[in-house]
Amino acid sequence: DTMPDTMPDTMPDTMPEPSPVPTQAPAETASPPAQTAPPPSTTAGPVPQSMPEPPSQTTAPEPQTPADPSALTVTPVIFGGTLYQKGDAPIICIDPGHMAAGSYEKEPSAPGSSEMKARATAGTAGVVSRVHESVVNLQVSVMLRDILLSRGYSVLMTRETENVDISNMERAIMANEYGSAAFIRIHCNGSSDQNIHGILAVAPGPANPYVGSLYAQCTNLSNVILASTAAITGAQNRGILQSDSMSGINWSKVPVTIIEMGFMSNPSDDLLLVDPAYQLNLATGIANGIDVYFGK
Repeated sequence: DTMPDTMPDTMPDTMPEPSPVPTQAPAETASPPAQTAPPPSTTAGPVPQSMPEPPSQTTAPEPQTPADPSALTVTPVIFGGTLYQKGDAPIICIDPGHMAAGSYEKEPSAPGSSEMKARATAGTAGVVSRVHESVVNLQVSVMLRDILLSRGYSVLMTRETENVDISNMERAIMANEYGSAAFIRIHCNGSSDQNIHGILAVAPGPANPYVGSLYAQCTNLSNVILASTAAITGAQNRGILQSDSMSGINWSKVPVTIIEMGFMSNPSDDLLLVDPAYQLNLATGIANGIDVYFGK
């Protein structure tokens, strides 16, 4: 899924493969979302005049053995995902957005829809770090997985490697098929304006014909994750973008949110997003928001 310029990275379906340093957000959407919840301030911070060397970690880490492995049942699932089951604990589906290469064959944008969109676009890349978004998404998702397992959740991972071919529709179907209690889609953002920075979430609007009945839950899930993540990272909270054109939202039958962790088109955000310490803060903030959502 992909968004518009100042929005998430899940944007135009018809976009070509992005250049190494894209200036616009790639991803799942084709047209601008219907409505935006009022974001906090949109004032951008200054762009640093000189940038430090980007951190050396530029490849996604191999999945680590989850905490307390004896308590887990680990099962391969449809479309190449993995379920880490902890008894009857609620399942959180984590979807690390994008993958190593985009897939531009078409699939329906929603159940029964005649609108066809690219299966999964390639995502953006860092303006300074040159790191591909899909790598950052996976790095944070693996950290989030292990934090959630340590807190007693079950976790369904849509992917744990870069070399997959999973569409946005298939990722949502995976969350549905395994009875996920929440579907957390992890992304980075991009914009043609390098001054724009901060985190935001994408969720369905109240009139969404496919998942509108989950509007309140999706909005609540988005809000608590944004608040918790902004609190621990200090990132600007840009609020919720309501979109009814995202395949990965429209195919979902469970509460869903897309967390856009920062703008890789902004030099400061970019270097933070590839910093393992900051990634851990992002993962912890998202997990804290999930705890709030489930009343922990």
